[in-house]
Amino acid sequence: KGTWDVRRVENHMENVVRTPLPANFNFQAWHCIRAEKNGSDFEIRIDDRPAPGATSPITTAFKEVGVPGLLTDSARAEFDGFIYTIGWDETAAGVRNWGSGINGGAQTGAWSVGAQGLTQTEAVGTSRIFKGDPAEQYEFTAQLTQDVPAAPESGAHRMGMLAVYVDNQNYLQADIDLAHWELRVSGYKAGEALPVQTAALPRRFPMPTSEQTPQLWHYTTETPGTNWAESGVSDGDWRIGPGAFGQTAAHTAWETSDLWLWRDFDLQEIPIGMARLRLRLQGEAEVYLNGVLAMRRSGHAAGYETQEILEAARATLKKGKNSVAIHAHKTEAGQAIDAGLFLARIIDTPGSVNLRAVKLRDRVILFVNGQELLEIAGGWPESQVGLVSEDLPCHFSGLTDFRIP
Repeated sequence: KGTWDVRRVENHMENVVRTPLPANFNFQAWHCIRAEKNGSDFEIRIDDRPAPGATSPITTAFKEVGVPGLLTDSARAEFDGFIYTIGWDETAAGVRNWGSGINGGAQTGAWSVGAQGLTQTEAVGTSRIFKGDPAEQYEFTAQLTQDVPAAPESGAHRMGMLAVYVDNQNYLQADIDLAHWELRVSGYKAGEALPVQTAALPRRFPMPTSEQTPQLWHYTTETPGTNWAESGVSDGDWRIGPGAFGQTAAHTAWETSDLWLWRDFDLQEIPIGMARLRLRLQGEAEVYLNGVLAMRRSGHAAGYETQEILEAARATLKKGKNSVAIHAHKTEAGQAIDAGLFLARIIDTPGSVNLRAVKLRDRVILFVNGQELLEIAGGWPESQVGLVSEDLPCHFSGLTDFRIP
């Protein structure tokens, strides 16, 4: 008949919708048909294109688990090149069919789908959402991004996943703890709380800027002692305030002609790759690392820019405690200052983390930005997965979940 058909049978009632194929459709050639079931919605593609005339998605009431099959009707055909995948791969506005868990896990929080993916806007409390058929072995990946700066003193500020969810008495939760910048794993098994396990996250920003979370600095507007950049706040009239400093879009007002800043930070190891400064500057500034001049420049950019560090200053970086000191000077174009140190060899984005859980029969392995950080021993029965946030508006995209045979 030169058509492709959708035949749907629900409650013993059959409904058939026929749609014409292109006039030049060659029935003597091989063609590829793809059917994707996401919850109770179906999408059909023919030769990697949306099937002509189809309303996408095709909605049904088929919420249960099903199996695929092949058929012919008054025709002979050959079938080959079968691919059958249990799972999903969705991002941006293509995220769909998340909701409550099947074993008592209620959806909580304020969730919506848009261009950024699955967004949770509740700023207080724990928010959870679930998806999928239970499976024994799978890989689950999500890109987690915070949507507002997180002040450490105002809440837990975590975003993560329910790597394993059987029911409310049996689950394993993996969170990115923004206040402590660590992977935090908790949960319950047979109703008993599991010991909390943590692992420090790789820091691209061992000394973060104030773009995502306001960072505390020692600062003074009075000329400090001679060795202030090296000795820190041992002398002078120093106060403590959050960056950035300036007249507009600042957390701490800077209204004098000169400003001196000082703070320390920790390095987990001596940087192997290139260390650079991320600087917001309106005016003039001298930046020191461990008392050695790292850069001297003037600028009037409204945002943050990457700056090279002099080799003599880079050579002072050491494992453990380090310091940065800044002398900033106002110019006619205005005044603003903030800075951070980042390591070029570590791949991440401020405020955004890729989290992956691999559930096997006898353990769960957790990866952050592609690096294995924790392995949780012990088996779990078939389970769903979920997403979770605590005291933090955030969004989730790049969601993949594929069953492992």
